[in-house]
Amino acid sequence: MSGRWRQRLRAVVYAAAVLVTASTATAQTDGDALRRDLLAQADQAREAGDHARAVQFAERAAALRMSPSLALLLAQEHEQLGHLVTALDHARRCTADATSDTALRNRDRLLGICRELAGVLTGRVGHITVRVPTELARATVRVGDRELPSAAWGVAVSVDPGEVVVRVSDETRHHVQTLTVRVVAGTNVEVEVPAPEVTAPLTPEPRRVLAQPERTAARVVTPPEGPPRRGAGAGPWVVVGFGAAAFASAGVLWALHDGAMSERDGACDVGGCDPSAIDADARMRTLTTATNVAIGLGSAAGAGAAVWWLVSGLGGRETQARPTVWVVPTEAGVTVGGVF
Repeated sequence: MSGRWRQRLRAVVYAAAVLVTASTATAQTDGDALRRDLLAQADQAREAGDHARAVQFAERAAALRMSPSLALLLAQEHEQLGHLVTALDHARRCTADATSDTALRNRDRLLGICRELAGVLTGRVGHITVRVPTELARATVRVGDRELPSAAWGVAVSVDPGEVVVRVSDETRHHVQTLTVRVVAGTNVEVEVPAPEVTAPLTPEPRRVLAQPERTAARVVTPPEGPPRRGAGAGPWVVVGFGAAAFASAGVLWALHDGAMSERDGACDVGGCDPSAIDADARMRTLTTATNVAIGLGSAAGAGAAVWWLVSGLGGRETQARPTVWVVPTEAGVTVGGVF
């Protein structure tokens, strides 16, 4: 490369450097101007007693550039709002920054104020120690509005005095616990998070199958065996007595049926029926079926006794053949049959 080209390249580099320096200086100047404007508005809000607005302007200025004096301003304003832990953090930062910056103007005076404020706030905050069981090693722990990293578990951390809510959640276990404790200034409260209960897997209950009613086999009523005799004997009268008892039972059941029907009708009106009407209706239907069965049994017994008496008395002859009567319950009532 010739000397002329080298001179041209050096000139271009110098020009670029000047432009970069100028743009950086311009950006710094604009940023400093904005920061000064934000600080001025923070001071105005502070003088007016609007500490929340003063904190907003001061935090925006801190986002551009933090300084020991700005950290002190934030500490004092947060203290006015009752945010003691946040105020303590800013006071400690003010102390650290002022200690490291030896060229800071009014350094000794600013450092003394920050140290004094940090000491006062240390005695006004409370502390809480959260101990998490190993079963919840992957849980998320929040103390108030702050998330507590696992490195701070089992360590006393600063909190504002009053009621503090500790929330522990573990998504993998679908487990959430919320504990509320009261912390007094200058004290430390230890919180033991209980381990989650281990529940056995649910065993499905066996399905209940309703047994279907079995059909009753035919009951064969056979007179006792014995030597051939003349006449029907007392057998028909016993069957007649059974039939009479069945008819008496039918009468009682029908009376209960009428009572259930009256109870059902009394529970209903134009506007609808009371839930008790359903039970009364079901009871009435059951009593209707029972009455029909009792009447059927009484009728069958009467018919069987009559047939028995007639067959046994025919001709007055002795016979080896014995009349047989059977009664078979069915869904509609009973069926009577026999061999004579």
